Amino acid sequence: MIDAIDKKILRFVQEDLPLTPNPFTEFSKKENISEDKIISRLKKLKEDGVIRRFGAVVRHHKAGYTANAMVVWMVDESSVDDAAKILYESDSVSHLYARKKFQGWDFNLYSMVHAQSEDDLKNTLNGFVEQLKGMHSDHMILRSIREFKKTSMKYFV
Repeated sequence: MIDAIDKKILRFVQEDLPLTPNPFTEFSKKENISEDKIISRLKKLKEDGVIRRFGAVVRHHKAGYTANAMVVWMVDESSVDDAAKILYESDSVSHLYARKKFQGWDFNLYSMVHAQSEDDLKNTLNGFVEQLKGMHSDHMILRSIREFKKTSMKYFV
């Protein structure tokens, strides 16, 4: 169960942290919670499954990854785990989900693939197609036309 202190900590870490060697210092002083206590509570929240991970979110466009696509795969049900393992191990894939097939939409593995150029993206996808040979029957590249919102979920606001 999370308490009021956990909620304060979660409110703080769900925002952009200060880009300093000790990002918890000011928050620690303001809330009168030691930095060690903040870190130990974050570890406990992770161990308890309240938070899945704690890490940086890289804005891929600003980092030079301008060729990005959602690629959906039509994978045999018996091969989903094997296909996912191949995609998961690639540094080019940031998000990977298995989903149920729907009538008229047989794609069941979704991957977000990033590259620094369109040629690099094409080569990466060709490599995936080769590695997934025999596991998938089709794939489709879905490109964004326009981005409307890109923020993380906010809890305890």
